[in-house]
Amino acid sequence: MRKISYSWIGAALRRTLECRMCRRIGAYAVLSVLIIEGAILIPSYWNYERDLLLRLESTGRAEILAARHHANFTGKSELPMLERLLGTPGSNLLGAIFYRPDGSEVGRFGAAPELTLERARSQGRRTLRSADGNAFDVLWEAGENGMPLIIAARLDSGWVAAELDAFVWRIIGLVLLISGFVSAVIMAILGRVVLSPLLRLRASLVAARDDPAQADTFALERRPNNEIGEAMEAANRLLGRVARIHREELATMNAMASQASDAILAYDGDGHILYANPACLLLCGFSDAADMAAAGLPRLRFKGQEGDLTLPASLAQGGYSREAVLVARDGRETPVYINAARPPRDADAPVQFYASITDITELNATRERLREQNLELQSANRAKTEFLTNMSHELRTPLNAIIGFSEVLRDGLFGPLGDPRYLDYSEDIHASGVHLLAIINDILDLAKIDAGKLELCESEIAVPELVEAVLAIVRGRADAGELTLGVTLADDLPHLHGDPRAVKQMLINLLSNAIKFTEPGGQVTISASFERGTIALAVADTGIGIAEADLPTALGTFGQVEAGLDRQHEGTGLGLPLVVALAELHGAVFKLDSKPGVGTKASVTFPSRRTIGAPVLEAASAEGPENQSVA
Repeated sequence: MRKISYSWIGAALRRTLECRMCRRIGAYAVLSVLIIEGAILIPSYWNYERDLLLRLESTGRAEILAARHHANFTGKSELPMLERLLGTPGSNLLGAIFYRPDGSEVGRFGAAPELTLERARSQGRRTLRSADGNAFDVLWEAGENGMPLIIAARLDSGWVAAELDAFVWRIIGLVLLISGFVSAVIMAILGRVVLSPLLRLRASLVAARDDPAQADTFALERRPNNEIGEAMEAANRLLGRVARIHREELATMNAMASQASDAILAYDGDGHILYANPACLLLCGFSDAADMAAAGLPRLRFKGQEGDLTLPASLAQGGYSREAVLVARDGRETPVYINAARPPRDADAPVQFYASITDITELNATRERLREQNLELQSANRAKTEFLTNMSHELRTPLNAIIGFSEVLRDGLFGPLGDPRYLDYSEDIHASGVHLLAIINDILDLAKIDAGKLELCESEIAVPELVEAVLAIVRGRADAGELTLGVTLADDLPHLHGDPRAVKQMLINLLSNAIKFTEPGGQVTISASFERGTIALAVADTGIGIAEADLPTALGTFGQVEAGLDRQHEGTGLGLPLVVALAELHGAVFKLDSKPGVGTKASVTFPSRRTIGAPVLEAASAEGPENQSVA
């Protein structure tokens, strides 16, 4: 039993000494005792020194009185005998000076004291200790020592220092003993009451960290009835919750990974496969992850890189998302897209490399089909453009002849026609030819723009004059439709830098649309404004309007919105798309606002760099540094 008890004590002592907290608290206890004892020792040291010096003074005085009694001292003649009596072994008296009451010296013997009568009275003191501490001078006034003389004596105080040193060492030893005992008791109590439960709690938490799925099995059963016990109970609840959540999340993630169509792969820090879902095994041609790992698969080959790499080797430079070729069983190669990463550095984390791998065989096939289809569409678009261009040129030649001959018949250049109906027919022929030529010109311009072959012939444009020329062209159609044409031009409107024919065509197309879709009695207004360095041309009408959902159709090539009046007028749907294309060539912004039953407003706002003479600061503010004015 005694051996077992000693073993238990030794184990408890080792655990206590190994406890950093116990050692720290023990050190604090020792330091506290030392501070307290030091605060007590310093005044005790000075008090003890004072007591020793008082004892020395009393001893010296007693020796002088005893010497006087034996020598029957009355004067100077007895000094030699007094010196002999006081110089005996064991005496503390080293020397003395004798003074009469009037201050005159009677005599001296032995080591003269530093505290003379003159110094004592000038400094107002009666004792003085030498610098080395081995001598102590005392002055006794006449009658104080039982003699009629004043005595300044030097006493041997060397033993006082030795006695003080012994006193200090006794106190230090006592302090160390007390502090050591207090520290040991505190550490023992901490080890028993605090350390043991904390060590059990730490061991439980470490085990739960290593196996979180079984964390609840590491709960602590024996708990003290104090705050530590409450902390252990809270830890038990936490372990149960961690285990439950971990198992649920692990089951969920495993189910998701098992059902995922993408391959999912995970490795440990040594490059061993920890997990491979069924999709990964199928992609690599295996039924078991161990067999796949034994074969050293899968391996990856990246474009521009020689040789195959394992996933951990490919992550040497960090995570990535890129395409690669996956080398599977029997050398089968599959194009894949990989999202690979490494978790934050943690030596204890089991997973150090992981990736999701997507088979992109079908995606690559789809890409190839789309590429081929795109090439076919580009070829068809080029053929369409070439066809429209060629047909437009082929059609314009006979149309010009038709228009020219109809003008000859209409104007009667070779004499009057016999029947008035010939004149009406020639008018119809001329109008139809002009209309068809306009359509062909629009088709040709759009084809050129689409092919990137339409070039602007830019020059300075006087906007008021351009507006007047456009109105002259469309005024006849407005009058025929019983519409009112309005014009609003800003004062001091600057000139515009652009292609006069293209700008004129934009306005004609916008005005033609407005006239076509405005009922008799309505109004069409053309306006030109100048604001913040930019010129804006706009055409507004009070026509049938367009629903917001139909705006994309109206702006599309050959697109027409189904409406009541729309069916009563001819049109190809090329007007607005051509305006948009010509505006873009000028760097302008086209805007179309419309509301059914209210009307439509179409505007083209040119950048400030196309305004001749626009202030540079305003232009920079409105359009940015790329849109500077043309001076």
